[in-house]
Amino acid sequence: MIPGLGAQSSIFEKLNFQNLQMVHVKWIEPYQHESLSSYAKRLLEQIPQDACNIVGLSFGGMLASEMALMRPNAKVIIVSSCSHAHQLPAWYRIGKWLPLHLVQSNRLEQTRLNIMQRILGIRSTDEKAFFQNMWNATNHTWANEFVQMILKWALQEKPRNVFHIHGTKDRLLPHPTSKVDHSLTNGTHWMIREEAHLLSSIIEHEVMTSKKHLS
Repeated sequence: MIPGLGAQSSIFEKLNFQNLQMVHVKWIEPYQHESLSSYAKRLLEQIPQDACNIVGLSFGGMLASEMALMRPNAKVIIVSSCSHAHQLPAWYRIGKWLPLHLVQSNRLEQTRLNIMQRILGIRSTDEKAFFQNMWNATNHTWANEFVQMILKWALQEKPRNVFHIHGTKDRLLPHPTSKVDHSLTNGTHWMIREEAHLLSSIIEHEVMTSKKHLS
C-alpha cells in the first residue's frame, strides 16, 4: 500500500479486507531532482519479488504505475490517481494550479487548509481533524521534491497490469476521460476514507478475480 503525497499509512486505516492483508510502503528521503521513476524503483525494494498486488493512492498510484513496468506480473491497483503523465491536467505541467503550490509551504495557514479540504472533498469534522494532523506531520522538504517529480513525470501510457479506480467528483485529479477501469459515482479525492467500505469491496474483488485468472 502506497499512500498519497503528504500522507502516511493511516490514510488506509478505514479499509477493511476479508482475505487480504495490507503491507505498507514507507517513504524514504528523495534525492534532489530525482525522477518519479527512479524514486519508484527505490521504493520497490521494500516490496518482495513474489508480491502479487500493489495498491497506490494519488501520488502513490503514480509511483505504483511506474512499478507496474518493473513488476509486469504484479496486479497494480491505483485509486484517485493517474496511470500515466498524459492523464495529469494541463495546468499541472506548468505548475500553476493552487494545490501544488500549497504543499510547498512549510506551514499551512488555516485559510489554505480550508481550501485544500474543499478541493479534496473532506466534509466531516473528524476527517478535517485527521487531515490537519496528517499535514502537520508532513515533511515539506520531501513534499517539494515529490511535487517536482509529478510535474516532470514522463510515463507515456498506462501499463497493461494497472487497474484504475477514480471518483467522478475528484477535484484534485479530475476524472480522466479514458483509461479508467472503475468509476465511482460522486467519489471525491478523499473517497479512500469516506467511501472506504465500497472501495474495500472493489479492491478485494479485483485482487481475487486476478488470482483466479492466474490459477
